[in-house]
Amino acid sequence: MDTTSLEPLIAAALADAARRGLTLAVAESVTGGGFCQLCTAIPGASQMLLGGAVVYTPTAKIELTGITAEMLATEGTVSAATSTALAGGIRERLGASLGMAVTGNAGPTAEGDAPVGTIWWSVVGPVGIMTEHREIAGDRAAVRWGALLAGCELLQDYLNFMAERDGR
Repeated sequence: MDTTSLEPLIAAALADAARRGLTLAVAESVTGGGFCQLCTAIPGASQMLLGGAVVYTPTAKIELTGITAEMLATEGTVSAATSTALAGGIRERLGASLGMAVTGNAGPTAEGDAPVGTIWWSVVGPVGIMTEHREIAGDRAAVRWGALLAGCELLQDYLNFMAERDGR
C-alpha cells in the first residue's frame, strides 16, 4: 500500500502539533501500525510522536491500553466507544498530550454489527474528544488506506479545533 500521497497531510499535522508542544500516542487495530509508520516517515516526528501500539486482538486492546473485557463485550471491538477508550488508554499509558486510536473492519466478512469498511477513529486530548466514523468501500488495502486518510484528517481537525478554541 503506497501512502506517500498521505505524507503531506501528516507532515502538516505533526508540524502543527510540535509547534504547540503537544505529544501523541496511538493505538491501532485495523491499520496494523500503518499510522505510526506514516508518522515516522516524516523527519522530526520524534518531536511529538511518543509511540504506538498495535492492538489487533481483544487481548492486546486490554493489555496495552487498559480497557476492560466488559467494555469490549458491551461495545464491541469496532465502535466509537471502543476507539475512544483505546485513545484515552494509550494517552494515559504513554503520558501524551493527545491519544489517537482506530478500530475497524477491513474484511473479508462483517464483524458483529460492523460491516466491512467500517472505521472509527478517536482523538482524546486537552480540549475533549473528537470521533470520526467512515464507511469505506473496496478491498482490504482500500479500507486500510482510507482509514489512514481519515486519521490524518481527524488529527488536523482536532488541532484546528484547538486553535479556534484558543483564538489562534
